[in-house]
Amino acid sequence: MRRLRGLGILLWSFLALPAAAQTEPPQISDAARACYAAGNAVSEGRPLAEVVTACSAAIAEQPGDARVLAALLTERGFAYREQRDFARALVDFDKALSLQPDSVTYANMRAWAFREMGKFEAAEAAYSEILKDESSKERVVQDRAIWQAYLSRCVVRQDLGRYDLALGDCVVALQGSRNSDSLYFAARAYTEQGRCGEAVPLLDEALLLEPAMARIYEELGYALVCSGERQRGVTVLDQGLARYPDDPGLREMRQWAASF
Repeated sequence: MRRLRGLGILLWSFLALPAAAQTEPPQISDAARACYAAGNAVSEGRPLAEVVTACSAAIAEQPGDARVLAALLTERGFAYREQRDFARALVDFDKALSLQPDSVTYANMRAWAFREMGKFEAAEAAYSEILKDESSKERVVQDRAIWQAYLSRCVVRQDLGRYDLALGDCVVALQGSRNSDSLYFAARAYTEQGRCGEAVPLLDEALLLEPAMARIYEELGYALVCSGERQRGVTVLDQGLARYPDDPGLREMRQWAASF
């Protein structure tokens, strides 16, 4: 089984109150705003420890609005998860869900923590609980959190080698958003089942959307060679190496293609 790449794209933080839950504007303290601001700044290099400190201070105020407290707990839980302090992360996610049990966003954050722990069966079970209602498929276009749950379960099922089930999830995710992530993971579910020709158009589309991503060049090169288009596959891999000359996955795939 080839290694699964590029999972960092799924590690996102909850950075604001869910608009759908707001029946009236919540009262947000300066400390709570500082927590949200710290979380937003993580992508810009803000240390995760500062997120924990800021959010802990806001939580200590014991905000009376359950929506605010749940959001603060989830923000801190995200920081704990990224620090690989999974025990504390799960405690915060569980508390947030006890306050907002219908939040798919919070449930997603909790489920992905299991995946990060390497507990793939638990992660799959958690996502399946989120998606147990068949009507969720009808909500995938309108509800970003439901889309995330399908895409994340697709990834976890690939971790488990359940590529047929993974493909079904990614097909649903594609209905919600044809972005580089859903296209890539759907394509990978095809290639892992030997259906490389069906993966190629998805990866061509993904490369148009995200031309600066090594994993797409690697997977497209593999799919092309696998489907009998060896020369184009080699060309794609060379294009990827021109952008990312030190990428180990691309280098390994280029060597494989040359010997195919």
